[in-house]
Amino acid sequence: MYLYIFIFLTELYPVVNNLLNITYNSTVYRTLTLLTFFIIAIVFLRDVLIKKTIPKKLVMIILIALIMISSILLTMSIHGNVDSFAETKYLTVVIRAFPMILLAYILTRKTINWQVKQVKLINILISLSLLKYLYLNKSSFFLAHTLNFGGVNYNDFSYISVLNIALSFVLLFDLYLKNSTRKVQQSILILTSLVISYTALFFSGGRGAMVLSIIFLVLFFFNVLKQTKVSVKKTSKLVLLTSLLLVSVSFIVLNNETLKDGIFRGFSFLDLSGGGLIDWENTSGRLVIYRDSLELIQNSPFWGHGIGSVYLIHPSAHFSHNLFLDLLIDGGVFLLLISILFIIFVFTKSIKNSCDFRYYFSFSLFLFSFVNLLSGSNYLIEPILWFSLTYILLLSNRQEREVITVKA
Repeated sequence: MYLYIFIFLTELYPVVNNLLNITYNSTVYRTLTLLTFFIIAIVFLRDVLIKKTIPKKLVMIILIALIMISSILLTMSIHGNVDSFAETKYLTVVIRAFPMILLAYILTRKTINWQVKQVKLINILISLSLLKYLYLNKSSFFLAHTLNFGGVNYNDFSYISVLNIALSFVLLFDLYLKNSTRKVQQSILILTSLVISYTALFFSGGRGAMVLSIIFLVLFFFNVLKQTKVSVKKTSKLVLLTSLLLVSVSFIVLNNETLKDGIFRGFSFLDLSGGGLIDWENTSGRLVIYRDSLELIQNSPFWGHGIGSVYLIHPSAHFSHNLFLDLLIDGGVFLLLISILFIIFVFTKSIKNSCDFRYYFSFSLFLFSFVNLLSGSNYLIEPILWFSLTYILLLSNRQEREVITVKA
């Protein structure tokens, strides 16, 4: 299970803290991150030496990653005056993001049943932690900005909740396709996890996570409708179970003012008055950040300012809080077009094979990171993004073995 923990280290650290009543400690987290780096490197090297092969796709991905790291070093030397924040982020690229490429390769070689078991364990762990937090805070007056879940704030709490929603839907669909003797019991457990996770999400009122919860629900039903080989009886049962989930969540929400406020807060960025799609007054200052980003883009529209330069030159924030603006600042129109073509390829390949557990799981993780990058984080430091992209690229339906032999 430890390999899967490494994917979600950022999300699982506060989950465990909350379960065990441990105070968040940045030194402990950094130590765990460093250990993750070394363990993944050791496991990868051991795997390569045992099998004496490396997929050509992986070699290409590693080369691209090394080129990006070299570009970051070049950017640092050109711009100079690298502050502590930028240094930390650059180090994160090497210590957290780059190892995810190697981890994706390791996990693509594991059996699907093994991977399903790991996802189940993580799903249970997160559900228990969310349930504990909700139970202990059920009678208290809630303010989003005062929430502390294992050392993280309401926004991180909302993304942990929606990550668990994604994992639950992946498990529910996998169960839907199987002829398990314990299907009823497992369905109840997964639906319980979904109720807990949706309640926690509404409790937090996180904007990006609220949007993601809808996307994951739509993706789930898309896969159900796509799977024509499954009997109508099984499909009807699944629709019934999902309806029970929605009814249960609706009942909980309608009887709790705090949850109603959370939902309102989660969609407060939408302008329902007819003046426009986005209410910029409820976007946490994003409009100012976006304007500053556009000015930087205008200064070098075609080639950008260098990979990772946004951390050094953005005047109002350390990055744009938008994936496409960050890409334009770093690499201009050239990098943006390459990235868009790559994203289209990932979407096409994933949707085409979305009924396969591996694709459904990795595509859900990609969407989790992608939506977050549209309003929150930066693409260079998102471990789950790099893991999911590499995982999807390395997957092959024909299981061909395009490899490079490693001489002992």
